[in-house]
Amino acid sequence: MNTINFKQTTNKMITKKFTLHSTTDYSIFNIYKFNRKLNQKNLNNIEKSIKVKGQKQPLLVSPDGYVVDGQHRLEVLRKLNIPVWYVINHETKTDDIITVNTERKDLTLVDYVRYYAKRGDLTFKRLLQKIEEWKDDFAPIAIMDAYDSSVSRIRIKQGVYVINEILGNEVLAMCKMLNHIISRSTTTVFVCAMRKIVRKYPDFDIEHFYKNVQECRLNVYSRREEVCEEIIRVYNFRKKKGKLKI
Repeated sequence: MNTINFKQTTNKMITKKFTLHSTTDYSIFNIYKFNRKLNQKNLNNIEKSIKVKGQKQPLLVSPDGYVVDGQHRLEVLRKLNIPVWYVINHETKTDDIITVNTERKDLTLVDYVRYYAKRGDLTFKRLLQKIEEWKDDFAPIAIMDAYDSSVSRIRIKQGVYVINEILGNEVLAMCKMLNHIISRSTTTVFVCAMRKIVRKYPDFDIEHFYKNVQECRLNVYSRREEVCEEIIRVYNFRKKKGKLKI
């Protein structure tokens, strides 16, 4: 592990919470193994900006040389062989990386899943496996919704997720099976609606529903509640007993 050399830093500076530095020794920086992957689009945009305007924002670095914020900038500056300006927060710690990234608009829920998975959380590791398993058929958000027992995406950012593999597998299998007769059955809104219905009605008869969908048009609207109503309407079509209630 590389460690930043503070020999040239005065005692007065060390007592401060933040100190500003510049270096061309890129080897002093370390990247958290659980940080998000580099995004090529971001790298390209940052490179264009730095070539024209130079580095406008310093990296935020921990006392032991880990980049808390700015790994894309570091990669570009390294490539262009330009000195790196960085700020050391002498009070920062490992968990601060997710706090900093929470404020970034370009951080996705999948980034949070990868973050907690790389930190060793078994639930998020399993969820990441499910995202990989179903990625050819569904968007990551739809997969997360299908397996989520907490019904709250925001809790993912807080590192909280309760996975229900039986429910998720059932819902995604249903939605995939319906895809050739319902054009939008693999969309996030439809997956989320199906999960709500299946959770509420454990005896949901998919074969009956599949048959009815072929006879009765089902509209996939933009709101989950409207899609739920459509699923129930079609399910109850020509059904005398065991009708579902909205």
